[in-house]
Parts: sequence; structure tokens; C-alpha cells
Amino acid sequence: IDKVPFDLVKAYNERMAQQGRLVGAARGPIGKILRRHRKDAATILIHSMLQACVEKRRDEMLWDTAADALRRELPRMLPADIGLALSCLVKADYRRDTALIAELLRQLSLQAESATRGPRANSE
Repeated sequence: IDKVPFDLVKAYNERMAQQGRLVGAARGPIGKILRRHRKDAATILIHSMLQACVEKRRDEMLWDTAADALRRELPRMLPADIGLALSCLVKADYRRDTALIAELLRQLSLQAESATRGPRANSE
């Protein structure tokens, strides 16, 4: 509670489910511990952005720093991460880096396209 904006809870749960599938090789209590305590840079970034949204922080330096981190982490982000990041940027009314917004949308589109093709289409 108070860590994820109410309207983003479903998206956050989807992200956690995706992350769980990636770490999901370990099942049972060990898998639960790994999923709970896995703190890669993208996870920390998304949690920080969500927390800033809940706290309604509009500090330009905070969001500029988040934008720089998004650029660095973008290649390793899941579609749900990108969607949450975009939602946070919209909530913060962040408009200082329109090229980043376009890049996030492009990356999300590419990931969605490759997911709809499936493994068969990639092997042809």
C-alpha cells in the first residue's frame, strides 16, 4: 500500500507475474524469496518512479534522473516495465524529453510485435 498508484495496481501485478516467470525456475519457498528480493536496476527504477507518483513528486531533477536511467535500462526492460514507466511519466507530466517517450513507445511496439509473431515466426 502507498507504493503503487491505485490505477496502476493491475499493471504492477502483471509486471510482477512476468518477473516471476523469468525467475520462476526456482519454485516453492526459494522461488518466492528470489522473486521478492530480486533487485535489478530496472526493478529499483520502476519502484522509485511508482513511489514518486504516489507521493505526487514533480521535482524536475528527480524525473530527469529517472529519464536518464530509463535510457540505460531500456534494453533490459519487460513490456510491463515500459508501460509502467510511461504511465509514471504521464502522471508526473514529464515533457522535457519527448525523444525518450518516442523511444519507449517504439521499444514497446517492437516487443509487442515480436511477442505476437512467436518463436515459429522468428525461426522462419
